[in-house]
Amino acid sequence: MAYRNYQEINQMFQVYSICTLTIFLKYIFSQVYGSNYNHHPEEDYKLGELKVPEDVKRRERNFLNDLENIPFDFVIFWAAFLVQCFTILSGSGKQETLALICLIVIYSGMRVLYTLFYICALQPYRSIVWIIARLAVITTASVLVSSAFKVDSAVFLAYF
Repeated sequence: MAYRNYQEINQMFQVYSICTLTIFLKYIFSQVYGSNYNHHPEEDYKLGELKVPEDVKRRERNFLNDLENIPFDFVIFWAAFLVQCFTILSGSGKQETLALICLIVIYSGMRVLYTLFYICALQPYRSIVWIIARLAVITTASVLVSSAFKVDSAVFLAYF
């Protein structure tokens, strides 16, 4: 029984690690691709009109979206992961493991698609994948709360 629990934790570690790496690399791509090397300080604009092309603005906005969403989202995903590990070690809550694995895979896929759709200006697909990613985060937060009520601290603390 305990070995099975460890297998579930190992699977979560593997999937979460791969998805975290995927989103991190996507984040770096968005950061580099979204960098506007034509940005100038305000005083430079007094010398004449300096226009920023629309595609550069689009790439910047894409990166800003990543910047405001991904860090907080991953706090929720990894908190849910940690609480689920405690739940598994307590001997309950196995259904949530598969749910969390599916949710982070869905989230990661949607964030990658969001970037592609944003850069290519594909509406309404961009909004649809953004909403699906949001729903994955909300569902993960719900699983986090549900799992927290299944943790048996006495059993968990016995491991230490």
